[in-house]
Amino acid sequence: MGHDPQQVPTVLAQSENDPTFFVAACPACNRPQKIPIHYHEKPVKCVHCSAAFAVISTERAAELRAQKERQQAAEKKQQRTRHRERMVSYLEQTRDLDYVQLENTWRNTLEQEHAVMLEEGIEGWGDAEQRLHVLLTTKPGREYWQDRSWRAEVISLLRGNLHMQRELLESFSTIQSKLGAVKTAATVGGLVAAHELGQRIGDMVDGD
Repeated sequence: MGHDPQQVPTVLAQSENDPTFFVAACPACNRPQKIPIHYHEKPVKCVHCSAAFAVISTERAAELRAQKERQQAAEKKQQRTRHRERMVSYLEQTRDLDYVQLENTWRNTLEQEHAVMLEEGIEGWGDAEQRLHVLLTTKPGREYWQDRSWRAEVISLLRGNLHMQRELLESFSTIQSKLGAVKTAATVGGLVAAHELGQRIGDMVDGD
């Protein structure tokens, strides 16, 4: 049993009625076997093909998975905090500048991160988030920049809609020209049918 558990594959073991054993399938030959519980999370050899592997219970696997997710979440939060602290530092260094004077890349980053912060909710804000919020919302010229950006977005949207309408009208005109003969024939046919129907109704009235 002298194997490094980090160098062998790990398989999930199912608990048996007998609390002293696990049941696990060998990852090499896929044949099930009983494994003493004291080999939990330790390398063993398959009794059929001698392949080395380690066994872990489903409960322990779920615990390790949850622990890893918590660790990743904590690391992600630390990275996000450091990122926001850099933004705070940038705003403090540019305190004397108007918002429209800031670099465009920084403005976009600040606005995107502030929107994320608002979605997260202020109840979870730390010192970095609070300072960033205050520095950003009190930055001179930000309201003017937001108003100008909003107007630009609206104009761009309207232009896009007008362009789409022109394309639709052009497509409709093309279809209309190609179907002109068909529409004319359909119109004439409809008039003839209406005339015939009128004659029939007149005959019925005269008959009564």
